[in-house]
Amino acid sequence: MNKEIILITDSKNKIPQKAHETESLDINELYNQLSELGYSVNVTNYFNIINFYKKEDIKNNIFFYASSQYLIYKNYINDCLLYIMENGGILLPNYSIFNAHENKVYQELEKKRIDIMAPKSYIIGTIEEAKKTLNEIEYPFIAKVSSGFGSRGVQKVRNKREGKSFIKKNMKSLDGSSIFEKGTHLYRKIKFRKCYPQKTGKIIFQEMLKNLDCDWKVLVFYDRIYTLKRYTRKNDFRASGSGLFDFDAVPSNKVLDFAIDISQKLKTPLLSLDIVEKNDKTYLIEYQGLHYGLITAIDNKSYYQKSNENIWTEKNNTLTVEENFVYAINHYILNYNEVL
Repeated sequence: MNKEIILITDSKNKIPQKAHETESLDINELYNQLSELGYSVNVTNYFNIINFYKKEDIKNNIFFYASSQYLIYKNYINDCLLYIMENGGILLPNYSIFNAHENKVYQELEKKRIDIMAPKSYIIGTIEEAKKTLNEIEYPFIAKVSSGFGSRGVQKVRNKREGKSFIKKNMKSLDGSSIFEKGTHLYRKIKFRKCYPQKTGKIIFQEMLKNLDCDWKVLVFYDRIYTLKRYTRKNDFRASGSGLFDFDAVPSNKVLDFAIDISQKLKTPLLSLDIVEKNDKTYLIEYQGLHYGLITAIDNKSYYQKSNENIWTEKNNTLTVEENFVYAINHYILNYNEVL
């Protein structure tokens, strides 16, 4: 495996990875630690790569990159990453992880594709599909918009009236924003009124696992696992964003094994997972492999790692998040051929 790695920052020379778009990993620390491991490290941004890099500067090199929570800019990054891939660059994490960032619809499709245990979900793209599903689904259920974090855009739907309200709020007309687009759409509605959906969007109706009072936020750094037990708020089903945290709670081996299994199936060394346990089973609710909060690692006194005897062992946490990122990146690269 090539020992050259390129760190791609965003337009502000950051690799956002913490709670807010402006909070970056310490790029100098990443650079220094990777260099100490023998990597030839370059730091650049998307603009430079797509405008000034030659094809031979991209082929077979490893690119650790920034994403964005702003969807228009993320769409620009998407084009840049495809350009890198098509010229033989190796993305770390892989493109599928990027596509899952702020994209819960794609997450559901990935869960189905690689057989990860999760609540049953209906993936919906038009208002007609949504209305049909309201007549078939069991109430209450959880409704989600495809993008958003920290439980934003997530709602418990108790009846058809609440379901219709969610649809109305989150599915948009095709009429566009400009006068030309609105005029074109009006013409199409009149001439081809049966050929287009009335409204579209990306939403999910998900089975509700009832009587849950907590979930687990789990961060994976290759084989190091950090966990945080999060309790739901009073009269609320959501643990994400509740602020009711228990860093001392000990996860079951089943949760830890489940987290490792998911990271191996998704072929990525870095993950943030929302996991719940019910009736002796583990379920994945959501995941991110880019640009997620790191409090679970920053404020934790310990993490879990398997011993040589293949037993989960709790270890004191004296590591920075940059040390964990470098550890995960390095071990993934060393095992790259085996992982793929």
